[in-house]
Amino acid sequence: MKVLPDDFNEVFESILDGLPPDCAVGHTIPVEPGKLPPFRPLYRLSPAEFEEAKQQIKEYLRKGWIEPSASPYGAPILFVNKKGGGLRMCVDYCALNKITEHTQHIKWVLRKLRKHKFYARLWKCHFYKRELEYLGHLIRNNGLKVDPKKVVAVQNWPVPQDVGQARSFLGLANYFRRFLENYSTVVAPLTALTRKGSAWEWTRQCQEALDEVKTKLTNAPVLVLPDPSKPYCMRWSQTPQ
Repeated sequence: MKVLPDDFNEVFESILDGLPPDCAVGHTIPVEPGKLPPFRPLYRLSPAEFEEAKQQIKEYLRKGWIEPSASPYGAPILFVNKKGGGLRMCVDYCALNKITEHTQHIKWVLRKLRKHKFYARLWKCHFYKRELEYLGHLIRNNGLKVDPKKVVAVQNWPVPQDVGQARSFLGLANYFRRFLENYSTVVAPLTALTRKGSAWEWTRQCQEALDEVKTKLTNAPVLVLPDPSKPYCMRWSQTPQ
């Protein structure tokens, strides 16, 4: 077994006084917009725990680990027994964790994976992203939109020369139909062109349908979840058939 050189003894200090030097990057805890800072009352402590709290706080102040403050945030303390004896003081940040952005969702997913014995490759995972590309879409915190690369692909789609090419275009357009109002009506000339037994003829109506799909997808809206606190407007239509 190799013995570490004495030059590194300070790395293994058991008694630490003071804090490390200031880092170039300050630590922040982003919380959900509009949430009030949690300020929870102290838990009830036993006389022994109360005395231990006073001693540890006094020691932490002396070492510079903590300092007095007038923060709108407040978290209670509690004690757990150390394995070797004595009490370890802990701070209960559960209330703060509940309003911390995004973390609760990540934990929910990871718990599900752990429960059902599914595994993920860490290098393939991306955490704390505000925007995510997924299956031709951009998923954001404010809604769902079409991936701009897919929009460019539709814009550059050439005029179909046969039924197969027309079906390929309709397959791509149909994938994003949720973003295109009156989709079935708009693409009706193209759909008719691909029906079995139909003669191939690229008409003015077909060109207009192609152009309208491109225009609508270029200006596609951002889809958001419905807000149950607001009124709904329902629209429907019917056909003579």
